[in-house]
Amino acid sequence: YGIFQVEVEAPLDMKIPLLQTRIKINGSYRTISPVGNWKGYYFSDELYNAQKYGYKFKVLKGYLFEKSDIFSKYVDYFYDLKKNSLKSSSFYTISKLLLNSLYGRLGMNPILENHKIISYQEAIKLYPNINITNVVDLNNGKELISYYNSNSESSLTEENFGDDLFDIKNVSVVVSSIVTATARIYMSKFKTNKNITIYYMDTDSIDIDSFLPEELVGEELGQMKLEHIFNDAVFLAPKMYGGITDDYEYVIIKGLKYPISYKELK
Repeated sequence: YGIFQVEVEAPLDMKIPLLQTRIKINGSYRTISPVGNWKGYYFSDELYNAQKYGYKFKVLKGYLFEKSDIFSKYVDYFYDLKKNSLKSSSFYTISKLLLNSLYGRLGMNPILENHKIISYQEAIKLYPNINITNVVDLNNGKELISYYNSNSESSLTEENFGDDLFDIKNVSVVVSSIVTATARIYMSKFKTNKNITIYYMDTDSIDIDSFLPEELVGEELGQMKLEHIFNDAVFLAPKMYGGITDDYEYVIIKGLKYPISYKELK
């Protein structure tokens, strides 16, 4: 039980491959789900799950961990509070925030971001020399930018790891890694279901061409929630999709300052 570096051999005939890896293209990283052979770090349970679908592995090295139930009471308490609170109430907002930020807080990058408020003109000069993670337009001629220096990586590797790089307490990347890996294991049952067509998929959501069995849908932990029934939909890229129902249209484009219509998206 732990995190292992393995050589992966993925089946070449998988319609939707299960294991993900990151590759560098034109100076930036992309996450893909390939077939064929590569090397990477994975949670052991995700490897066991992938084996059921024909994946093969050669273990190179790894880190062993003891299993422990550390967050059940926390999650159950705040999920129950969220479920039984009005969406307009502070209880709902706070409980949702505490739930969503839990594993993200543990998975914070030990290399700290920099933050600056600067004018549009200053920002244009700065952009070529830094790795930008976020830009917030303050609508007063200035921007709040979050960035890494160009000579530092935005993620830790064996090559750049060192105690002098960071000083952050209460970070456990392995815990947040296992949370997201466990979500991918759960979602693999949909990826491998030959009775549904998946048009779009995120960490914990899917857009498909039919209804799921009733026992999988509901308001309880571990169940999926039916969000929309689209008459027509378009899925262009990660966080860039939309659809139209009998009563409304729904468009998501991450980072877009001004909303567009479904017709424009299509």
